[in-house]
Parts: sequence; C-alpha cells; structure tokens
Amino acid sequence: MSRKAHPLEEDGPSFWPAVADVFIGFLAFVLIAGMAAYTDATSGTQEPPPSKQDFQKEFEEAFSRTKGVGIGTSEKPEVKDEGFSELNIYFPASFLFKPCHADLVTSEDTHLGDLKILFKRFDAQIQRVQITGHTDTDRPLKGGECYRQGIHSNWELSARRAITVLELLAPDDKSGLDPRKIWATALGEYDPVEQGGSLEAKARNRRIEVLVRFRELR
Repeated sequence: MSRKAHPLEEDGPSFWPAVADVFIGFLAFVLIAGMAAYTDATSGTQEPPPSKQDFQKEFEEAFSRTKGVGIGTSEKPEVKDEGFSELNIYFPASFLFKPCHADLVTSEDTHLGDLKILFKRFDAQIQRVQITGHTDTDRPLKGGECYRQGIHSNWELSARRAITVLELLAPDDKSGLDPRKIWATALGEYDPVEQGGSLEAKARNRRIEVLVRFRELR
C-alpha cells in the first residue's frame, strides 16, 4: 500500500537554492570589495604628506644662498627625498664643526637655527627625527687634536656631534622640536657615501644626516 505524499513533499521548485546563491554572491562581493580597498591603501596611490613638500621647499629657500665650505668650498646643506613620507637632510661636517671638535662653529641664529625654527613650525606634522653622525676612515691619533679634545675614536666623535645637533634642534626650553620625537645615533666610519681615500671622498663622508619622517594622512 503506497503512502500518500505529504503536501510539503510534493514535487515542485524550491526557493532555498536561490537564497543560497544570493547569500554566496553577497559574501563574494564583500570579500572582493574589502580586498580592493586594502590594495588601494597599500599600493602607494596615496599622495605624500603635503607637509613634507612644504618643509622641503622652505628648507631649500632658507639654505639657497648658503655658501659652501671645505674642499673646494662646495659642500653645503642639502635635502633629499627618501620615500613616501621621509626627507634626509645632509650637513657636511666642515659646515658645522672644526676638525676633531664637537662644538658647533655656526651660530644658533643661522643655519641649524633656521632648521630648528622649521622643526618648531612643523612639529605637529613630524612623526620622528633621527640624527646620525658620520666620520671618514682617519682615526684619532694619540697626542693629536682629537685626543686634546678628549675624543679617542670615530665612534665617539660621530656620537658627540650627533648629540650636539640634537640638543640644538630639540632643546629643553621647547623652542624647537618636541624632544620625545628625536634621537641621536652614531655610525662612525662605517656607512660611507663615497668610496676611496681621496680628500673629496673623505670630506663627503664626514657628515651629519637628519632623517625626518612626516605623519601620513589617513
């Protein structure tokens, strides 16, 4: 004896597969949209921070008439673009210091003083600043000028110079950059920008670099 089919079991189209297809399609759309948004955020299509370009322009204007010093009197401060949100400022050591000295030869009212004023103005847009001291490969000689200044290695010379620049750019009186955003490092002779032992190469390697990172817009 055959069983009579229940009304709900009768043959006919079911709407559940259609619902499942719509739901799966919606999930796929959300996933693709999310991946597209992530790709746009990480693909470098964003514009660099406007404060970076403004800072670079004002720095170049402030130092455009600065005379070079040192070998061939051609070395002077310059700024280079280091990527999306960073600038690197180069100061030849001869522009700031006498040989084997860690005290500045330039007045705070000029040169580094101009940079301190810029840092103060752009403080809110600056994320961090790293000051790095560099030397050439000539090491302090016993009995020489460096020893008379209490400096016995290129590590010490580059470190003391970096700290000197930091203290001017971010003083405790809050007239410059927020001290919590800045630090000093030393690389001595171990990160040259010029190879070889010529006077010009050594002069180029004796330097202070100021790496500035600006806050990215979100």
